[in-house]
Amino acid sequence: MSIENRGLRFEAPDSDHWSLDAVHCSAPVTAYHAENLVAHTKDANRPGFEIFGMPVEGYEYAVVNRFPYYRVKFIGSKKGRKKLPPRWLFKLWLFFHPEIRKRFKIASKLHETKPWKEYLRRWEREIKPEAIKTHLHLQSIDPKGLDDSDLIDHIKECAKNGTLQYCQHHALTPYAYYSIGDYMAQVQAWTGLSFFHLLEALHYDDEYIQIGVDKEFEELLRELREDKDARHILYSGQTSEEIFDQLKHHSDRLHRLLGSWLDMVGYRIASGYDIADFYALERPDLLIHMLRAGLTQAPHQKTLKTARELSAKIREKVPLEHQATYDELYADACEVLSLKEERALYTYLWSYGLLRRALLAAGERLAQAGAIAHAEDIVDASIDEITGLLERRPSISLQELSERVKYRKTVSIKSAPLSLGERRSVPLEWFPIYVQRPLQALKAVVACRQAKEEPVEELPKEELSKIRGLPASQGIYEGRACVIEGPEDFEQLEKGDILVSHHTSEAYNVILPLIGALVTDAGGVLSHAATVSREYGIPAVVGTHTATSVIKSGMRIQVDGNNGQVKVII
Repeated sequence: MSIENRGLRFEAPDSDHWSLDAVHCSAPVTAYHAENLVAHTKDANRPGFEIFGMPVEGYEYAVVNRFPYYRVKFIGSKKGRKKLPPRWLFKLWLFFHPEIRKRFKIASKLHETKPWKEYLRRWEREIKPEAIKTHLHLQSIDPKGLDDSDLIDHIKECAKNGTLQYCQHHALTPYAYYSIGDYMAQVQAWTGLSFFHLLEALHYDDEYIQIGVDKEFEELLRELREDKDARHILYSGQTSEEIFDQLKHHSDRLHRLLGSWLDMVGYRIASGYDIADFYALERPDLLIHMLRAGLTQAPHQKTLKTARELSAKIREKVPLEHQATYDELYADACEVLSLKEERALYTYLWSYGLLRRALLAAGERLAQAGAIAHAEDIVDASIDEITGLLERRPSISLQELSERVKYRKTVSIKSAPLSLGERRSVPLEWFPIYVQRPLQALKAVVACRQAKEEPVEELPKEELSKIRGLPASQGIYEGRACVIEGPEDFEQLEKGDILVSHHTSEAYNVILPLIGALVTDAGGVLSHAATVSREYGIPAVVGTHTATSVIKSGMRIQVDGNNGQVKVII
């Protein structure tokens, strides 16, 4: 199957169904990130799917015209198969396939052993601390002070770490989502409630911890709240560099807290999920804005008490014989929320930022030598190509690299179809009953990852003032729209604005107290935007496809997070 769209031909990698990963991509991906997507994702999350007893190899990626598409790859699925086998033949194949039989044995005892709980402990005690240690070590090396040979070695070390951390992130995916998917699938079967309403009740089980916000940031905010003079510096009309310099010299304690926070967040990718996106220290104005937003009290933050009240209402709809199981499912789902939101921050977003820092140091030298047009163009070269350029044996020309950069900067993700290939799936009832439950959990998660595939463009012209998407967080809010492309535009936001964006990343967490509602083009009800909106109690509609095209900054709009509608008023 191929699709001609805006002059580009999009052809499915095979006859299977592939979905565009618009949640983690707003532009064509770089060569480095594309290699990680295609070569490592499936292998990284395969062990997790095995531990859950699913007949799944993992999420598999393909890159089409530099846009990422994914599918769930099942064990034994054959390339080019255009129809399902008869049920009797499929069940016979299940019985004799050794790997399938092994997985099914695990699935039969899955909810007795709950293997994911041990992995949650490992994340806190081993995986996260080790990742932080590795990143701080690489961070201590200034790539600008290295000669070309040592810089090449440093780039290779950062690239290797980036790939390892990318794999670690995706190895954690089954653990981060299974309990949430199981909760949604089972409780919906009992109550008939939508996934959206079930997710509304989830909340991390600590009133004083905000998911995805570093403890170093919270400590710094506490110091700023107690120090009036420091706040005066923060809100002065000086440049961001001048504000940081004065804060560092204001007191020893503030200097230490500011340094600890910048050590943790300074080199994380802040504007997306690729090495073409900037890290936080490249935009000190963003960091200042993060601090100011952090000091702003969220106008309607959802509390742990509110979440438990919502959960109690759901529980009342659950048949009496299943209510004890509901309590267990709910607790397990809430427990993994921190892992779901944290794993990218401490693994590959940080490692990608450190790689970008090293590449920009190389890019400056190559641009001065005339080998590339601009220092930042280097991010569109592969690691081997970068090595060749630094060793003065180029395998890519200045013109070819410039064309890659131009393509990335000018071709919109709206050029890419939302899906490729034909959708075919084996009915769940073809699997043993004890395997159906984990597969139902997986199906629920996949359904909630992305937006619906019907874009708003299909609406009649007169209906474009009513934008439709997925309800992600309850409530109705009317206010001024602020359309931003990324964190670099945060300064445009005013308190009470409705944030309208293609998607959100973890960098958006700190500005949530400022906004009244949230609207995105991409994402489903389990996307980052949806999750954090529910956490803060902010009305949200996601997966609209064209909100950023229809809505302009300054328009007055109404966001209906109950029904998934956005109305342009003026």
